[in-house]
Amino acid sequence: MIFYRMLPDSPDKAEMLSGLGLPASDVAYSGTHAYTLGAPVVADPQWRKDFVDRVTYRNLAIFYLRNLPLTWHLLGRELKEDAPRIRPVGFGNFEREDGFPPGAMAHRFDAWSNLRSWLLRVFPAHMVMFYGVMDMASLLCLFRPAWAARWPQYPLVMLLAASGQVEFLFAVLLDGTETARHLFFFHVITEILIVYAVAAILSQLAYRYANVPSSAMVT
Repeated sequence: MIFYRMLPDSPDKAEMLSGLGLPASDVAYSGTHAYTLGAPVVADPQWRKDFVDRVTYRNLAIFYLRNLPLTWHLLGRELKEDAPRIRPVGFGNFEREDGFPPGAMAHRFDAWSNLRSWLLRVFPAHMVMFYGVMDMASLLCLFRPAWAARWPQYPLVMLLAASGQVEFLFAVLLDGTETARHLFFFHVITEILIVYAVAAILSQLAYRYANVPSSAMVT
């Protein structure tokens, strides 16, 4: 995450490493990751021990909080670049005996996934807005008993929305090479929330029109 995702985009690499408690000499590993040939995390046990001692989850969390522009940059970039890859690249839907090339994907019933991928590419902010609406709506139900009575699923929606956001944050801020694959549960949770959102809208419409006199509806 540090050397492959954060460091290449940093204008002052030595300063960024210093904020993580790492020596300036580690700038030489910019653009590499644990699977890079000769990576010190594998080839040098002493370097690995020093790195693990210095870069703890607590120190990394403090670094993210102190460098919010970088944190927002990482979140926004992954929302636009990796989140649209709902169907993992390189994992095909066919067996070798079917005669399709490696990694070939099926295209039946893929309209919904393609639509969601397209929206994430052209307007990634819609995901932030969607989760914000679900958060706010479920939270308001705690203070409005009438709303809670019409939407009894709000506690589950609140839990799912929080879980989806935590899953996205952890996948983006703690993983550096296979973020798209690790966003699988984020997409699953999002799909469930979409179903709940549609159900809530239909429920509100049914409640509204159920209390409208038939004469008014005809008018």
